Amino acid sequence: DKMRLVTGNPGTKAHGEPPAEDELKNYFLFLPKVVVAGPGTILTLTLRGLPVCKAEYAPDQPGGVAPLKT
Repeated sequence: DKMRLVTGNPGTKAHGEPPAEDELKNYFLFLPKVVVAGPGTILTLTLRGLPVCKAEYAPDQPGGVAPLKT
């Protein structure tokens, strides 16, 4: 399943309106500050200290994720 990670808090007006749950369900991380600063930012998700996945933000790509570099 695909999910959209949203870094802000849906109850905080300063974070803006969350994206509509059209075809992707939103998963809120409830982080207090900006995490994705701009193109090229790499986000690594960990579970119990072990990396689970890694993605590079690329707003010009479909879905906002850069293709894998080999």
